[in-house]
Amino acid sequence: MQIKETKRRSLTAKGSLRAIFFLFSVLVFTVFLVVTVWTVNQVYYQGPEIPQSRITKTLSRTIKAVSHFRFPLLRIMGFNSDFPTIYLDLKHVDYAKLENVADHDSRSHVTESLRRETYVPATLRTNNRSLKAKVRLKGDRKIHWANPGRWSFRVKAKDDTLLGMREFSIQHPVTRNYIYEWLFHEFLKHEGIIGLRYLFVDLYVNGDNKGVYVVEEHFDHRLIENNRRREGPILGFKEDSHDWREASISAYQQRSWEEKNPTLLKKAIRSLSTFQKGESALEETIDAGKLATYLAICDILETPHGSLPKSVKFYFNPVTELLEPIGFDGHFLDKGYPALISELNDFRGESGLWGYGTWYERIFNQDGENNIGFYEAYIREIERLTADGYLEGYFEKIDEELNRNLDFIYSDFPYSDLYSMHPSTGISPFFHFDKTRIYDRRSYVRDRLKLISPLYFKHMVSEGNLLRAIIQNKSTLPVQILDISYEGKLYIPEKEIYLNRTTNHRTSSGEEVVLFLDRNTEAGNINQVGLVRYSIPGKKEISPQKLFYTEASTLHSRSNGNLDDFEFIRSAGHKAITIGPGNLVLEKELVIPQGYHIAVLPGTHIDLVNSARIVAFSPIDIRGKEDDRITITSSDQTGKGIAVLNAGEKSYISDVDFSNQTLASDEDWTLTSTLTFYESDVEISNSTFSSNAAEDVINIIRSDFSIENIVMNDSKSDGIDIDFSNGSISKSSFSNIGNDAIDLSGAIVSLEKIRSDSSGDKGVSIGENSTVVANEIRINKSRIGFAIKDSSYLELKNSSVTDSDIGFVVFRKKHEFLPAKADVWRCASENVSKEYLLEKESTLILDGTSVEANSQDLRDDLYEK
Repeated sequence: MQIKETKRRSLTAKGSLRAIFFLFSVLVFTVFLVVTVWTVNQVYYQGPEIPQSRITKTLSRTIKAVSHFRFPLLRIMGFNSDFPTIYLDLKHVDYAKLENVADHDSRSHVTESLRRETYVPATLRTNNRSLKAKVRLKGDRKIHWANPGRWSFRVKAKDDTLLGMREFSIQHPVTRNYIYEWLFHEFLKHEGIIGLRYLFVDLYVNGDNKGVYVVEEHFDHRLIENNRRREGPILGFKEDSHDWREASISAYQQRSWEEKNPTLLKKAIRSLSTFQKGESALEETIDAGKLATYLAICDILETPHGSLPKSVKFYFNPVTELLEPIGFDGHFLDKGYPALISELNDFRGESGLWGYGTWYERIFNQDGENNIGFYEAYIREIERLTADGYLEGYFEKIDEELNRNLDFIYSDFPYSDLYSMHPSTGISPFFHFDKTRIYDRRSYVRDRLKLISPLYFKHMVSEGNLLRAIIQNKSTLPVQILDISYEGKLYIPEKEIYLNRTTNHRTSSGEEVVLFLDRNTEAGNINQVGLVRYSIPGKKEISPQKLFYTEASTLHSRSNGNLDDFEFIRSAGHKAITIGPGNLVLEKELVIPQGYHIAVLPGTHIDLVNSARIVAFSPIDIRGKEDDRITITSSDQTGKGIAVLNAGEKSYISDVDFSNQTLASDEDWTLTSTLTFYESDVEISNSTFSSNAAEDVINIIRSDFSIENIVMNDSKSDGIDIDFSNGSISKSSFSNIGNDAIDLSGAIVSLEKIRSDSSGDKGVSIGENSTVVANEIRINKSRIGFAIKDSSYLELKNSSVTDSDIGFVVFRKKHEFLPAKADVWRCASENVSKEYLLEKESTLILDGTSVEANSQDLRDDLYEK
C-alpha cells in the first residue's frame, strides 16, 4: 500500500513539473508578445495604466494573471493530505455508457438531453470509507461533460453520506470560476443566508487522477440543517419554459414531503406560485430582508447569474411561512453587466439579462410602481455591505482558509473559463484571484448609489399655496422628493412622493407632483436660487439639486400665416393641406399657422432661394418613399431651412434629402439651425443632410424625438444639437462635421449604433445635466471622442474611439453644475494620444475600475486657449 502511495505521489509530482514547464513556456511567449506589440503599435497607457485596445487589455489581463500566479511547491508535489481525496469507481460497461451519452449530447440539438436521464451505479471511497451510489453526467454547458478528462458528475448516495452529504455534484472548479463560488457561499452563510457546502477535493476516477475538483452540495434536509434552520420544503423553477412565469415549480425530495407533511408542501408551492403569477406581493411570500441581502451580495461579488430564477432556490420556512433564498450557481462573470441587480431588467433591451427582465420587474416593482419597501431594504444592505472596513474585516476572518484553498487550486495549473469573460474587456488564458478586484467592485457598486442631478423639471407653476411640477427621474433608482424651494418659498409634500426609476426600455414623460406651502419656515432659510431636496429609499443621505428649469420661451411670433400667397399649396379637407409633387421654388418665407396638418408628398423637390424658409406652427409630415424621395435644397445656398414651433402634435420626416441650407445671423430671429423643432415632437428617419452651413444642422428643443438611420455630412459646425429633450438617435452616421457630431444639453437620450468620422471637435458632447445610455458608438478622427460635463452622466458599452487626440474628457465646465460621471464598458481606444482626461471630483469608470484623476482645470485647458 505504501509503495502504491509513493508511486502515486511521484506521478503527481512529475505531472505537476510538466505543468510548470508549460507555464514557463507560456510566460516566455507572453513576454515576447507584449514587447512586440508595445514596440510596433506604440501602446499608450494613461494614469493608472488602463490599456487602450482589446489586444492590450487582453495582454494587460494576462500579465496580471501571471503576476498573481501562485507556486505552492509542496502542493504541486502532491502534499495535499489536508484536503479530502475521493475515489470514484465505475465498471467498464458503465463508463462506456457515460461516454456514449456525452457523445450523443455533443451531436444532439434536443433540449432534453440523455445525460439528465442516464444514471449508472458507482462506488465512492474516501477516508477509508466506501459507499454505493448512482451517478450521471451533469451541466448545461459542454465544459461540464464534453471532455472525458473534465467530466462533472451528479451523485446520489444510496444508504450513507459522503462528507456529510447524500446528494451532491462533483465538478471541475473552472465550471464555477474556482474560488469565487466558494466565496459566494461563504459570504452568504456569513450573512445568515442559506449557502451550500462547497468543498475542494482531490478526485480519482477509476484510478486516474483528475486533479483538483470540487464537491457542491445539492438540495435536501441536510442542507437546511447545516444552515441551522428547521426542516422545510425546498423549491425551484424548472427550465421547462422560456418564460419563468410559465415554468413548473419543482420540490426537492417531493415524495418524502408528500408522505410526511403534504399540507406544508402544498402551502410552500402555493406561496411561490402566487408570486410567480403576480397574485401576491413580494413581502407576502418571500422574506424581503433576506432576499435584499442576497441580491446585494450578488452585486458586490459580481455574481448576477446567482440571481436568475433558474439559479436561486427557495426554502419555505415553516415558522415564518415565508420563502428564503438559497444561493446556487453564482458563477462570477467578468462581462461588464450592470452594477446593480435592480438594473438587470434593463440589460440588452426589454428582455433583460438573458431574457429574465420580467423576473427583476416582479421583484422590484408592484402594480407598475417601484416597490419602495423592498428598495429600502435592498439599498440599505448595499450601503452596509459596501461600508469602509466591512470587506476588509471579512477577508481577515477567512484569510487563512482562502489562501489554503487558493494554493490547492494553483497546484493544478488553473486555466480560465473563457465563457465568463468578454473580448472587449480582455481575456486571459489563466485564472487569477485578486482581492483588489472585489474592492474595486465594491467602490463601483457604491458609486451607483451616488446620483448626480437625477431630476429633470419639465414644468413648474405655483398656484396660491400649491406648487405643481412635472418631474422626470432620470436615474435608475427611485427617488423621494422631500421639498422644493421655489420663488422664495418652501413647498413640502402632503404625503410621501416617490418618482419611479427610469429604465432603458421604458421612457417616461414625467410624473406630476403637488406640494404645499410650508408656513413654518422662515423666509431667510429659503434657498433663493431654487432647490429640490431628495433622497434614495434606504439611504440616510439627503441630497440637494438646483432647479435648472427654463420657462417657456416665445422664440418667434408670426402672423396668422400666408398660405394664400402660394399657388402650389392644395387643400385636402378642413385645415389639411398638401404640397407637391413636382419641382417647387420657394422665394419667400412660408408661414403655416396653428391647427393645420401639412403633408409634403413623395416626389416633391423644394428649392428654397432668396433666404426663404418654412415656418410651421402645426405638425409637418414630410414622408417620401424609398424609390420616390423628397428633396429640400437651396440652389443659391441662401435657404434657411425649416422651423416647427409649438406644433401640438408629432411631426414626421422620412426618405428626405436635405441640403445646401445656410443660416447666418438673423437680426429678427435667433434660430441657429437649418431644421428646428421647438416644443414639437418629431420622428426623423431614412434621410440625408448634406452641405448645410449653420450653427447646428438639426436643433431639437424641449421635445420628445426619435432619429433613426440618417446620414449627415459636410456640416459647417454641429451636426445634431439636442436641448432639454428626451429621445433616441440610432443607426446613423456623421462625417466631416465642423464641430460636434452630437451635442446634448439638459437631455435624456439613448444612442445606439452611431458612426462619427472626422468631427472637428467632439464626437459626442454631453452637458448641462444630461443622462445618456449609449451602445456601439464608433468615433474616428475627432479631437475628443466623448466629452461629459456639468452634472451629466454617460453609460457607454461596446464602443470605440480611433485615430483621435483624446478618448474621454470628464469634467465640470460651468460652476453652477456638479461634476460629471461616465461609466464605460468594453470600449476600445486605438491610436488615441490620451485615452482620457479626468478632472478631480468627476468620475470615470473603465470596465468596472474607477480611474484616477489626471487633470486640474479642464475648462481652461479645453476652452480658453
